[in-house]
Formats: sequence, C-alpha cells, structure tokens
Amino acid sequence: MQALKERLAGLLRSGTPAFTSDLRRSVESAEILRPASMTPLPELRELDFGAWEGKRYADTGCQDPEALRAPDFRFPGGEGLTELLARVQAGWRRILAATDDLQVSQVLIVAHAGSLAALTLTLRSLPREQFWDLQLPYAGVRWIDQECS
Repeated sequence: MQALKERLAGLLRSGTPAFTSDLRRSVESAEILRPASMTPLPELRELDFGAWEGKRYADTGCQDPEALRAPDFRFPGGEGLTELLARVQAGWRRILAATDDLQVSQVLIVAHAGSLAALTLTLRSLPREQFWDLQLPYAGVRWIDQECS
C-alpha cells in the first residue's frame, strides 16, 4: 500500500475527498493515502457472496459457471448483480450530493473489485453482462474521467 501511496502522491490533488467502503480494509487503505476528508459508505461494500463467501468456485457445488451471468442469479444467502448495481448506484448519488458544493475536480474511491466494477458499468453506461468480464486488480488504480453535471 505504501508503493501505491507513492504512486498516487503526485496525482491526487489537494482537497480531494475520499469515499470508501465502510469495511475496515478499505478504510485503512484510504487512511494511508491521507485524503482531505474521508466518508465510509456501506453502499460501496463488496458483492455479498452469501454462503459462497471465502470459497473457491470449485468448492461451491455450482456446475455451470455461466449460471452466474443469468439476470436473476443470486448468491445463496447473499445478493445478485441487480442488488449490487442498485446499491452502488445509490452510493454514487450520495457521492455526487456530498461533493456538489465542494467544487472538487476529483474524488478518491477506495472499495472492492465488485463494487468498483459495478461503478464502472454505471459510469460508462456498459451493459450489465460485462460485469464478470471486467478485470480489476487488487490494490490497483482505476481512473475514470467523468463530467458531473
């Protein structure tokens, strides 16, 4: 994380607010980057894998990997892509509302692969079918230039 901090040092503008998942690993990661302010949002949590949490795909008993792409697929005891997208979109609306009067030109979002993929779909108006194809590296950086009006 220290290497990421050094890499971002010259890219984060002074006064950049951070919005994070409210889970500890995201909050602690954002704290290392020392943003101007930090707001944890539960809407930015990772996809709820329910009974599959922490398991390898091979250990889930699912015989058809394409089943995950079905529009109505929901992880047993967890959520589906529809719920994740709705949750992350609500979080994005909160971010826009919180920064509306701040006159900021960028925000830092520290979250998880699933919530960041959902945000990418939303901001780029990509079809939900592309969710599972997005490759977001752990502890990686994804710049999204977005005009907010």
